[in-house]
Amino acid sequence: MKQPARRKRRAKGGDDGGTVPPDKNDFFKKRTLKMHTIVATDEAEEDVTIMPSFAGWTFACLGTYVRTHEYMEDATTLFTVTLPYMVSTALALPLLFPSHVPLLTRQVPSSVTLTKRQAACLIIHAFLCTFTAANPSFNHFHFFDVFAPSAPPPWSNAAATDQDATAVQKLLTVLHYFSRFTTDNLCDNTNHQYDQQVITYARHVLDTTTPWTEGGMAGDGGGWADTLPWSPVQVHANGAIEDDVGAVQVDFANKFAGGGVLGHGCVQEEIRFLMNPECLVACLLTEVLGTRSIPSEFQRKQEFLHTFPAMLKQPVTTDDAAALGLVLAAYQRQVDQVDQSSASNDHSTHVVFADDDVALWQSFGFRESSIAANFTAGGQLLLHCVAYFIGTDATACQLLADRVHEYNMGEALAALALVLLNVLKLAPTPDQPVLDFTLLSMEPFWDVFGDPVFFTKLFALAVRVFDYNWSMSGRPEFGRILEETEAQMTWLLQRSPSSVEELVDDWLLYRKQQTQATSPTLLLLKEDHGTVFGGFASDVWQLSGNYHGNGSSFLFRFTPLGKLDAFTWSRKNNYFQLCSDESLVMGGGNAFGLYLDADLVHGTTGKCDTFGSNPLVPGETFSCTHVEVWGFTLDGC
Repeated sequence: MKQPARRKRRAKGGDDGGTVPPDKNDFFKKRTLKMHTIVATDEAEEDVTIMPSFAGWTFACLGTYVRTHEYMEDATTLFTVTLPYMVSTALALPLLFPSHVPLLTRQVPSSVTLTKRQAACLIIHAFLCTFTAANPSFNHFHFFDVFAPSAPPPWSNAAATDQDATAVQKLLTVLHYFSRFTTDNLCDNTNHQYDQQVITYARHVLDTTTPWTEGGMAGDGGGWADTLPWSPVQVHANGAIEDDVGAVQVDFANKFAGGGVLGHGCVQEEIRFLMNPECLVACLLTEVLGTRSIPSEFQRKQEFLHTFPAMLKQPVTTDDAAALGLVLAAYQRQVDQVDQSSASNDHSTHVVFADDDVALWQSFGFRESSIAANFTAGGQLLLHCVAYFIGTDATACQLLADRVHEYNMGEALAALALVLLNVLKLAPTPDQPVLDFTLLSMEPFWDVFGDPVFFTKLFALAVRVFDYNWSMSGRPEFGRILEETEAQMTWLLQRSPSSVEELVDDWLLYRKQQTQATSPTLLLLKEDHGTVFGGFASDVWQLSGNYHGNGSSFLFRFTPLGKLDAFTWSRKNNYFQLCSDESLVMGGGNAFGLYLDADLVHGTTGKCDTFGSNPLVPGETFSCTHVEVWGFTLDGC
């Protein structure tokens, strides 16, 4: 889940110690404490910003509900009693859900049982719009289109005012549910019911291959064969379902559970979902219906992604087509070198022409005694990645040759393949030995998996990122460079790319910015008790919503006796430096290593995981008398 963030200013501290903006978990709690008047919706609307894709949304219909005379008393109770209790329930989500909730995916008969309190917690988060945008395979689970409906779809023949009136009525039913939930829980006689009573959301799959039996649902041995005679069916277009005993409502129109209940829809099951809002949770849990005979895109991706961990363990043989292609590419490079030397009449350049496959391959940094042995750690996956890299990048062979004396190329490329599997969450772990593709489909990089050669493309990018970090480091250490590469690939993939090409563009832009401003900076502070302390930041300071920098950063302080205490990178995380309009930060995890307010006077320091540092000053808070930031340039630059 993403929590909303304040547009104007962030709080200066949080229980997380700075690893995420500290106000995200308690914003609504703080905000609702101020909502004592009917105009609170206007004030909240000015202060709240959600995901960029929903920029410009408003509380229009909620405001209408609040200002309508018949709801005035309810609105006052909403802001002073109901909403604060809703927020406290929302913040209890980690306690109510200690583990992931299984989803009801296509073609899998399953069920999910929740307590009424758990269901209420999820509905409250939908109301507060704290869930991320829905995966295309699931219905959306937020109230954006209820708070302020968008233009009605052409098929509805409805006016915008009709949509607003419908949305207000939807809010009326849901807010009544929240009011009842709050009242019941504030009463000692009924609050226990929400922890004891449960709701089961079930998905049944009809088996069309076996004859019908009692029960009739897949998983119970039931089925429905086309050879059996059909029962007579009467269909009535008029009247209500309740008019006839045994009548069943069948929804043929919607592929998503709940249909448009949180949007424009207000018929059939959408009305029933509003009459009993606990049904809304089905929107979150239930994957879209699919055609049984045609594999869904989700299923195809699932089968495709399963192949990558398996390829890692498949051995490489010398007669493999990809291996032969690599050898031919290496030989061709030697021929090109000889031709270029002859054409330039450069007799001073001596080209060593290796006629042995192993010697040739070792000239590119692969140090094992056989070609296949270089791919033991990465198997067929690594082989195909390297073949793609050399086959599509004209400078790939030159890069391998340039690094021949700097690191073992086979180990480096195998490590990068493993890094990619981990970053893409395709590698089984002890905690999760079986990949959960439903959770994976909610990752921001899910769209990238639609490219059939996404992994080899990402591998080629990872090699370039690794080599850039290696070349930019004054004293490159293989482990540190690999960790920096993993952090940067993770950062790129978390930007919700639609394609690998978009990732490459982001990386090239980042590298261009780094080339233009690569100077490290030295931050020196002196507080009012005389302590001198600060930090060495690997990069220039720039406004960013994400931490940046690398492992050459460190924090330091001078003791009263003049001794320098330096705290270098602990390798526990990559929270090196962060700069916003509100603050300047170095280090995170448990607490900020150094936090300086925008006024450049007040700040805090704590025990920080990034640098393994203790508070840099006694008391952990300070007021500065001197602040200096130094940059560095090379002579003549």
